[in-house]
Amino acid sequence: MLPTLTPLAFDPAHPFPFISNLSLSLAVVSRSPGADGPRFTRIKIPQNRSRFVPVPGRTHEYVLIEDLIEANIDLLLPNLEILDVSKFKVTRNAEVRRDEEVAEDLIDMIEEVIEQRRFATVVRLEVDADMSDEAVSVLRTQLGVDDDEVYQRRGLVDYRSLFELTELDRPDLSLPAWTPQPHPRFGAERAAGTARGGSATVFDTIREADVLVHHPYHSFEATTQRFLRRRRPIRTPSR
Repeated sequence: MLPTLTPLAFDPAHPFPFISNLSLSLAVVSRSPGADGPRFTRIKIPQNRSRFVPVPGRTHEYVLIEDLIEANIDLLLPNLEILDVSKFKVTRNAEVRRDEEVAEDLIDMIEEVIEQRRFATVVRLEVDADMSDEAVSVLRTQLGVDDDEVYQRRGLVDYRSLFELTELDRPDLSLPAWTPQPHPRFGAERAAGTARGGSATVFDTIREADVLVHHPYHSFEATTQRFLRRRRPIRTPSR
C-alpha cells in the first residue's frame, strides 16, 4: 500500500496541495527535530483500493484503510514527532453558470464546465470532531472556507463507501426482494369502471383527486407507465 501513498507537506518551501472534490484525506501535524514549529502534511486516501481491508484470519471483519494508514503513519513520516492525525473531506461547488444561448459550441461549453468544476470554490469542509485547532485553521485558511462551512463529524467522515458492504455474501443481513404493488386508487378505479359497465381511465381517477405514487414501492408499470400510455396528445391550434 505504501507506494500508492504520497504525503504532501505544506510549509514556506512547498505550496498547499490541491484537494480534489469529495476526496478523503488525512491531515497530519508533525514536528521535525530542531524545527521552529509544526508542519502540516496531507495524505490522500487512495481511491483505487477498497476502503475496507480484511482482517487476516477473520471472516467478514474489516479495518478502515484510513485507520490502517494512521496506525502506521511512522512508516510514511519517519523521524518526525506526530502531533495530530485527522481525517477531512472537501466538497466543491458543482454549479458553474454558463449562458447556453451564446455558446458557439455546446459540447465545448459542457467540457469546459466539467473541467472548471474540478477547481470550483470549496463550499463544505468536513473534519474529525477531534481535529486539532491548528489543523482546522490551516485548512480553513488555505481552502477559503468560513466557520459555518466547517462540519465536525463523529465516526466516519465519508459514508459513501458503505455501499461496498452490500456486496458481501450475507443473505441473512439482506432484506427480502420487494415486489412493487399496485396503487389502491387505480385498483378502485378499475372496480368502479366495471360496476358502471365501462372502463374508467387514469384521467378519471386524477380528475377526482391527485394521486401520489411512490416508486419503487408502487408499480411503475401500473401507475406512471399506464398514465404515459393513455395520455392524450396535445393539439396545437392550426394557423
